[in-house]
Amino acid sequence: REHLPPEGIIQAMAVIDPNFDGRINFSALERAVAAARGVQRSRAQEAERAVRQHEHKQVNTYHPKLPIDVVRIERMPKSLFDFERAFERFRKQQKELLAHHGEAKL
Repeated sequence: REHLPPEGIIQAMAVIDPNFDGRINFSALERAVAAARGVQRSRAQEAERAVRQHEHKQVNTYHPKLPIDVVRIERMPKSLFDFERAFERFRKQQKELLAHHGEAKL
């Protein structure tokens, strides 16, 4: 950790507490520390959310440059309706893939 010289502490306290007169107002300091922790926490949450989104995209797409989602069809669907719906998504996806590669039109 780095150490801050007294002049740096005085400058920081003047920013933290506009009424700083050489005496530390602990409630103002506590609010500043809480605000800094809040910013740090929100940055960490944003970074974590970005990682989750990236992982989700990797799992649910074939390739980062291919904007088509993976379609999964259950081996033992619960109903004929579920199977037909999944199969229709699969057919639509195959048409999109063909169109993406210039082999067929939607």
